Amino acid sequence: MTGPILLIPLDGSQLAERALPVADSLLQARGGGQMLLFRALETPRLSAWLPAEMLDIYEQEREMVDEYLDGKRQEWSGRGYEVEVVRSQGPGPLPEVIKECESRDVQLIVMSSHGQSGWVESFLGSHTEKILRLSPVPVLVVRTEQEHKTDGNRILIPLDGSKRAENALTQAIELAPGGTARITLIGVSVVFQGHAFEGDMRTTVEPDLKKINEYLEKQSEWLSNQGYQVDFVVRRGNPAEEILQFAEENETDLILMTTQGRTGLASWLYGSVAERVLRKSRCSVLVLKDPSEKG
Repeated sequence: MTGPILLIPLDGSQLAERALPVADSLLQARGGGQMLLFRALETPRLSAWLPAEMLDIYEQEREMVDEYLDGKRQEWSGRGYEVEVVRSQGPGPLPEVIKECESRDVQLIVMSSHGQSGWVESFLGSHTEKILRLSPVPVLVVRTEQEHKTDGNRILIPLDGSKRAENALTQAIELAPGGTARITLIGVSVVFQGHAFEGDMRTTVEPDLKKINEYLEKQSEWLSNQGYQVDFVVRRGNPAEEILQFAEENETDLILMTTQGRTGLASWLYGSVAERVLRKSRCSVLVLKDPSEKG
């Protein structure tokens, strides 16, 4: 098998299934790969509070899950890539997702922002940050209210001057083969956020803005040479707020960012910025895993 392996957590809800067409378009663009339809079914533990009769209910649920996953497998088969069902049993969904990523050499988790029922509602809702911290692979969170476009996507890439953040540039090329995406690079100066005295503007803020502008111009030129439509913008203020505001004002389809960027032009605390963007963004967010990070 050639091509990436994508893992899609499902709970049976239509909202969780919004991740499927996105995963399909990514695999189609890459010319193949594998789609893993994943469901973690927690194994019941017998105790005084859980009599053996409860096992019958568990078996019925397992059969329903198997039927549902097999139906989805048939629905998405025959599209130029492999589709496999993965029903995992264990103590809970989070460790099972991580385990599956490591054992299958998964390249990307694709999931909707929340599910309608079951474990996915809490797992993909209030605990999204946990998988971002623990996942060994990039995570693409699909906003359920947004239709995914197969071409011409507008991708916003925040950069802070760090090599970690620059990893997003090569990922953008993989997501948009053939130069179909419109890419905007955004840099945010955090020097004297908010108001600043006129003297501060001349001696500190303006040089910082100039430095960021030169850096983004260089990165933009590199992407343009790869055949992509690229522009860049420099803003000043709170990084997360500026990123979110620009994305909404410019109808961005995808924000692509790394989990950390502790050094560089703006010295952002990039982990917290990524989480704030993910919580409030109206568009899909792809968060890359820095290979130097540990769990």
